[in-house]
Amino acid sequence: MSLYQKLTKVMDDRDVEGYVELIHEDAEIVFHKSGNKFTKSEWASKFGELSHLTTDWERYYHWRPN
Repeated sequence: MSLYQKLTKVMDDRDVEGYVELIHEDAEIVFHKSGNKFTKSEWASKFGELSHLTTDWERYYHWRPN
């Protein structure tokens, strides 16, 4: 399965843990508006706290590929 297919599947399934597994251990997530930077584990922790607030996955991933 290609990376695109895996990403699409975890997004469709709203699988936060599966999404985190796709992120490389050395990745640095940058919020461009604020400039805040997070490691994979920091981001996973913060996003995991937020993910239960909504079932609207695309709200968080407005960049979802078509």
